[in-house]
Amino acid sequence: MPITLSDALKMAAPHMANPKSDNRRELAGIRIAGGVVMATDRYTAVRITVEGVPDAFIPADIVKQGVTFIGRDNVATLKTGATIALPDMADIGDYPDVFRLFDQFKPADVQSDHYAQNPLALSLNPDMFAKFLPKHFPKWSGSLKIELGETPTKPLRITLPGVREFVALWVPMKLG
Repeated sequence: MPITLSDALKMAAPHMANPKSDNRRELAGIRIAGGVVMATDRYTAVRITVEGVPDAFIPADIVKQGVTFIGRDNVATLKTGATIALPDMADIGDYPDVFRLFDQFKPADVQSDHYAQNPLALSLNPDMFAKFLPKHFPKWSGSLKIELGETPTKPLRITLPGVREFVALWVPMKLG
């Protein structure tokens, strides 16, 4: 069953930057480009593939209202039935190259790498973990698959087995 736009936005919303505490406007929302819904707050990043969705930027306040459809005219339909014009990305700023972040991920060789020698080299911020709770994943139940990055300072890759459209990265915090 394909991921809907509403589902993808619900999955991506926890990874947007908070518009009240982050001065980078382009991170305080969700970017859609080439059929990929993406969000990042510089600690986590997520990408979700959705078919048939035009390129757009949805600011956090509009995401929270529940977007169900985006027309080719850059107008979003909300779950209430109301419509709202979305801003032009040129007015927002440059969005980070999320595709490159994911393409550069290299999994760790746990047999010979630092994690195997020092399993406590990594601790995960519980506030960041909350972004991956089941309430953010409509129509899916199961366990997350977490792959360690090639070094303790590299991101972890998080996937949902059976949901190939969803991939996330999470920057770890080092102990000490």
